[in-house]
Amino acid sequence: PRRPRNRRSSSPPAEAHRRVAVRTPSPRPHTPSDEEMALPPSPQQSPAVRSSGLAAMYSLPALISTYEQLPGPVQAYLLFQLLRRTPRPTLQFAAQTVLPVLHRDFVGALPAEVAHHALRFMDARTLCRAACVSRRWRAVADGCRSVWRARLADARYEAEPSRVHPLCLPHFGLGPAPPTGLARLSEDELSVAHLAPRPATAESVAAARQGLSTAPAGGNPFKARYARGYGLDRAWAEGRCRQQSFACPEGAVATCVEWTGTHMVVGLDTRDIFVFDIATGALVRRLVGHEGGVWALAVVGRTVVSGSTDRTVRVWDLDDGRCTHVFSGHGSTIRCLQILLPTDVRTSAERARGAPARYEPREPLVVTGSRDTTLRVWRLPSPTLDAPYPPPRTADMDVDDARPKGNPYLLHTLSGHSDSVRTVTGIGNLVVSGSYDNSVRVWDAATGALRHQLDGHTAKVYALVLDPDLHVIFSGSMDGTIRVWDWDSGACLRILRGHMTL
Repeated sequence: PRRPRNRRSSSPPAEAHRRVAVRTPSPRPHTPSDEEMALPPSPQQSPAVRSSGLAAMYSLPALISTYEQLPGPVQAYLLFQLLRRTPRPTLQFAAQTVLPVLHRDFVGALPAEVAHHALRFMDARTLCRAACVSRRWRAVADGCRSVWRARLADARYEAEPSRVHPLCLPHFGLGPAPPTGLARLSEDELSVAHLAPRPATAESVAAARQGLSTAPAGGNPFKARYARGYGLDRAWAEGRCRQQSFACPEGAVATCVEWTGTHMVVGLDTRDIFVFDIATGALVRRLVGHEGGVWALAVVGRTVVSGSTDRTVRVWDLDDGRCTHVFSGHGSTIRCLQILLPTDVRTSAERARGAPARYEPREPLVVTGSRDTTLRVWRLPSPTLDAPYPPPRTADMDVDDARPKGNPYLLHTLSGHSDSVRTVTGIGNLVVSGSYDNSVRVWDAATGALRHQLDGHTAKVYALVLDPDLHVIFSGSMDGTIRVWDWDSGACLRILRGHMTL
């Protein structure tokens, strides 16, 4: 036989209901006031109903007292039966009363360190929404720098932190000047022992905990960087950008461009180097000295290095526009150059397992490539800390060209290419050059030795990129292919085809 609908069971709730039943604080017993007891009975109710209702109201204090004395499972059973017999409007009122009691501020209740660990598993959108819940949640969501730093890394809104040795930064105008000029780094300076954090003390631990539990002063800088990167992405996607023009002499061709974050440095085929203010587009400085077109540029801090068709390399002070050093020796146009600063050359796997830092090269270098088929490795001077070169006229200078007989900044001449050197790049002691002879060569900047000759391209090599973590070289050629090379063995790992030309 079919079971009747809306059948009300009088059996206790299932075991699952008992497990999820939540015991909430019982309200204080409510005793009807004299005014409530004095209310006249409803005229629609019969005398018998009115009498039974008054009797139930009088017994309500005893019922509440009895409920408080019942064990938990029995209370759950009684509530289950009462809720099954309660009309929907009353259930809605009960839900509005019960839900706030069941809410739990787990972020506020947890220790700050545990709350921050939980936030690590949230994406940026969820973190921002969590910060809108309350002041406490905002303080926790914005108070951990590592959480937002990880979100920055996920979104790739900023480049990988620099591995350059800290002593190089003030040498080129990126920080306070050191007491003496930077020449070759000693073994102690090449280690990172002096950069390691100090041993923890009770005061430092207390300060760290305080920093974890409160938002950083002035807001979280990593969140601000993320917000800036996100805003830039949205602006580009929606076409909200401002075009800025930089006026060059009529007919001049910009051959190379570098920028410092606040200034744009432009090399022209008219022998000049222009420095523009990026914010306003105004010309703030003009570097004059080359006798031919400028075809190669590199900038580090406030130091500019340029190469020209006049076959010279010049070092400039960006602040005042002075040319402090001039290097001669190439037999033709300097077509490319690369600055090498002492850099931690460990791979990401080595850094993860705590391998000691290895800084290469031992001193700042600049590598130049020329149409004379050679590369040259020079010590890179500081415009402010090193004496100008060439020095003033002395007796050991040649009368014809008024130049010293030997250049103390020249370290090596790298010979081997049979055609113009078009591109050069490097990291640490590793220098990679690409040439119009269709080959890629790998050199050791410390010794000047050739490590590998990478043959395979069938046309001129125009572009090179290094991956220091994977130890691979990417080369782009006029033959329309990109080749991937292992820089340790020189083997060609991949050939990427699809392009039809350079």
